[in-house]
Amino acid sequence: MLVKQRTLPAWVRQGLVTVAVWLTLAGAGAGVVLSTLWGLQLLVAPQPVAWLERWVPRGDQDWSRQITSLEEIEAEAESAGLWVGDPITVTAEGQTHWLLPLWQTRPNCSRDCDTIVEVRALVVLVPDGSRLQLQDQVAISGPEEAFVVAPLQGTSAQSIGSSRVLPLTQIRPLPEMDSGHWYTLWHQWQRGSSRVDYGQVIHYSATQGRLRRLVRWTSPARALPAWMPLEPGEPAVLVIDQTVGLEPQFQGFQLTGGGMQMRPISLSELALAETDPRYEQVMVLARAGLWSDALARLEQLKADQADRWTLMATAQHRLIERHAQVTRRQAEQSWASPNQKMLALLIDGQWQAALTLLTETADYDATVVTQESGRLWQRVVTSLQVNPTPAAQVWGALLLMAQQDQATAQAWLARQTNPGSAQQQFQQIWGALSPPDLPSSPAEVVTEAATPTTASASVQGVVGAVSAPSQVTWSDWTAIQSDSAEPQSLEPQSLGPNQQWLVVQVRAVQQAGRWQVSPPVPALADLTTSGWGGAIASLQLLLPGTAGPQAANVQTVAARQQGNRLDLLVAAPTGATTAAIAITQGLAQGLSPNVGSALRQWRQQQPAWAEQIVAQLSQQLDADLIDSETLLRAAMVQSLDVTADGNAEAVVALNMDVLGETPAQAQLAALPQHWIITPDGTVLYQSANQPLQGWLPGGLLIRDGDRYQVWLWNQGRFRALD
Repeated sequence: MLVKQRTLPAWVRQGLVTVAVWLTLAGAGAGVVLSTLWGLQLLVAPQPVAWLERWVPRGDQDWSRQITSLEEIEAEAESAGLWVGDPITVTAEGQTHWLLPLWQTRPNCSRDCDTIVEVRALVVLVPDGSRLQLQDQVAISGPEEAFVVAPLQGTSAQSIGSSRVLPLTQIRPLPEMDSGHWYTLWHQWQRGSSRVDYGQVIHYSATQGRLRRLVRWTSPARALPAWMPLEPGEPAVLVIDQTVGLEPQFQGFQLTGGGMQMRPISLSELALAETDPRYEQVMVLARAGLWSDALARLEQLKADQADRWTLMATAQHRLIERHAQVTRRQAEQSWASPNQKMLALLIDGQWQAALTLLTETADYDATVVTQESGRLWQRVVTSLQVNPTPAAQVWGALLLMAQQDQATAQAWLARQTNPGSAQQQFQQIWGALSPPDLPSSPAEVVTEAATPTTASASVQGVVGAVSAPSQVTWSDWTAIQSDSAEPQSLEPQSLGPNQQWLVVQVRAVQQAGRWQVSPPVPALADLTTSGWGGAIASLQLLLPGTAGPQAANVQTVAARQQGNRLDLLVAAPTGATTAAIAITQGLAQGLSPNVGSALRQWRQQQPAWAEQIVAQLSQQLDADLIDSETLLRAAMVQSLDVTADGNAEAVVALNMDVLGETPAQAQLAALPQHWIITPDGTVLYQSANQPLQGWLPGGLLIRDGDRYQVWLWNQGRFRALD
């Protein structure tokens, strides 16, 4: 059945069309009027549109940035107890920007009381500052004093750094990079004749309107951070000059994350995909301060492996090159004193040139060697491990004689490889270097009691046990202040966020390269000036981790003496436990079975020693479990002076990853996996139940469950520190 459709009359249809046309015209007109009014409003007051922000995603331009004025900012600052400083003008992409510091006066302050606490980035819409658009703002806090003076530790200018926060009082520009505008907040620490510049690097991206805090820095050389180029097209490296005296020390940071983050350049990190023994030797030399030798070897390695070179390897190359330029220039320049010239040659590792100058110097001052023996000793030991020479052997003996006595030096020299030539030279010159107050015979490495004079010797490191006090009785403690050598009563202290109080009982100290248990302790009045200051000011806590020692730095606040026992009150992270051991920063180094040279490669350099290692391991590892070929690949060897007697030992570990998943792996896990073996095949240490995870000069870090034991070298063997 068909249904007839009805149509509207013509006059009705015409009326509807007319209405629709008028409605369209009215809507368009209203849209034009509203758009005009909105545009005028944005020209007069360009505020963000809240309803539009909900639907339009933000790009680099943040629509929520408010419009303000300099007068409003000043009023806001005043209400918060702050005041506004002079703006720094930045011109970018045709716009004027201001970096505006906000200042505050620190309470309970006697000097340098005004400090910058905030920096705001603004776009200047009207030149007189009556219309500004806020881009970003960051809170600013100065570094702790302990951080600022850390590079001075171990030098004649060392100073105890407290946990007090230091001010930042200037904003200084750094050279610009493609990634934006770079500045540093700056101030200078001063005590006596020592001065250290320090600061906080900030970065401003005008295109993104972002202001970022980056690295904090400290420079005893009083130099601002500087850019060091890498390869063309690659991000540059920011270099911090921490040089003290003739000892160059540069810290490098690589730009990552599109130039918005900074990554420290480590000379412990392996930057090549495949381990090369020559590359490992370069890093060992660099860490010991033998920069020129390390650079020469690294440049040869780069020529041989240019196709495998990485950006991190390039950064390491540039950092080593910067150090080598300084030590080489110092060694080549003219000096008013032959003793200073000789010291510069030794720092550069020019053993023969320094020895020649020594024999030609009539007014040789033995204190040059005595004062610098600690820093030079590590250079000599490392040089002898990598490339033994008679001149380096002679200097090793001279340094030992300066630290201890002639008998010890001669005995050490007799144990070196082919020592004949070195012994003859040493005999000719040793008399001129023998200070009248040196002992006539060597002391024990570890003693339960020592003479009172030992307390005044310089302390290179301490090891201590950790406990948690139920409460702190402030009257029992004496403040350790860098402002004064005199002891001061300790006022109640407040902890920072995520901190707790712990007590460190000093159990052993390292003096003149030797460990002493229960050493004599100087009076608290002399603690910061008697050679103990640097070792107790830079403590860290160590706990076993899956990849080796896990470290947490602490702040030494006060000391307490009970007879010959020294306790230190430290502010530690809340995650630290009493299972940790306390040790001076930089003293302990981790050991990993994945680091080192495979025994197969190491055998090419030390064939006789490698045969001794194979013989010892073969006696303890069943041939049915691991054949000789697999052993050569799985045994990783590092040559280290773990006994601190000037002779290298082979630290051997089985790399279970190389062995892979085999039926015998579970049986191998129950056998020794760590050994310390001398060149004549003597096994100084082996263990499976208590893995070796780290070492320190003259000591080992042995994992015992969830804590470490410290074993110290004593009378020909390692003994646990109870």
